[in-house]
Amino acid sequence: MAPNYDIDYDSFNRETQFKYPFEQISARNEPVQYAICPACLNPIQLIGLVKRSKCKPYGKHAGKTVNDLPAWNQYRYEYCPFATNKRAITDDASDLIIDDSVIELYRRCSATYTPSAEL
Repeated sequence: MAPNYDIDYDSFNRETQFKYPFEQISARNEPVQYAICPACLNPIQLIGLVKRSKCKPYGKHAGKTVNDLPAWNQYRYEYCPFATNKRAITDDASDLIIDDSVIELYRRCSATYTPSAEL
């Protein structure tokens, strides 16, 4: 399992010291903070970490490759338990790293699953 950290200013500072590649300058010449999703290993952008927002800081999948972080993998994102396009994944799946073997198992189980007539 990949490390899973709280998304807050102190944790980010302790783990990254706001150093590249976890903090990069955007096209608008503003600092942007990044991390790696502990499940699908894709880059995530941290929102509200430095520039305060109405809600507590959170991560959202970047949806693209970010310089010097793991390359974006759409295939893994589609099965990520933290993605907004969630598929039918149980709560304990958040401890998994999504790799090709996990996706293949999910597909095989989904293809053979027949809902109970009692529901």
